[in-house]
Amino acid sequence: MKKQHILFLPVLLALFLFAACEKNEDGITVSKINYVSFEPAFNFGVDPTGTATEQISIFVSTITSAARTFNISVVEDGTTADPTGYSISSSTITIPADSNEGAIELTVTGSKIDPDGSVLILEISSQEGLLIGEPLVINLSQVCPYPETILDITFDDYPEEQYWQILDANDVVLFEGGPYPDQTSFSKALCLPPGSYQILMGDLFGDGGGPYTLTYNGNVIVARNGDHESGEVIAFQIN
Repeated sequence: MKKQHILFLPVLLALFLFAACEKNEDGITVSKINYVSFEPAFNFGVDPTGTATEQISIFVSTITSAARTFNISVVEDGTTADPTGYSISSSTITIPADSNEGAIELTVTGSKIDPDGSVLILEISSQEGLLIGEPLVINLSQVCPYPETILDITFDDYPEEQYWQILDANDVVLFEGGPYPDQTSFSKALCLPPGSYQILMGDLFGDGGGPYTLTYNGNVIVARNGDHESGEVIAFQIN
């Protein structure tokens, strides 16, 4: 999913540098400040069952005839994103000659993102004589590209016994949960692309559990009363 910018950097950068410019001997206005900054913070939504790649840009206040390279790194203090869930194409960003912008790519794996969201923070390494902008904050989230499938369970008197799994047509476990001590109900949104699936609803004691439903796009596609003894497997289809 396309990232969503919170602010528009080039406009802010232009306003910041306006008062720090002068004209050279040829009458051309140039900046007196050697400044480099990331683009503004942005939100990056990724399919929880896939991956997505987005460009990260930096901008400089001066244009030169030679390429310039800047080191970047992850700010550990504040970053909550799983390090196995993202990759950055390079630890450096190069500004080509006669340009004021350079870029690298960030690739994120949706299944590695915390369902409640996580944060990745990058910074540009300091250099003598260089004014550096604020670190870049990237807010990562799971965004399902399909209508979500909703699992609802109403537990019996023994929620600590009930558990569940969602499997694909090849019996690969995609989602699972339970048991649920001290809960009376449970609801979870699942991102499932069109296809064939199964839900396994189990009970550790073997005497069945509470009723449950699966709802897709507003329609109930599975509804069971919980009378499944040690467990049951129900096939269902997402169209």
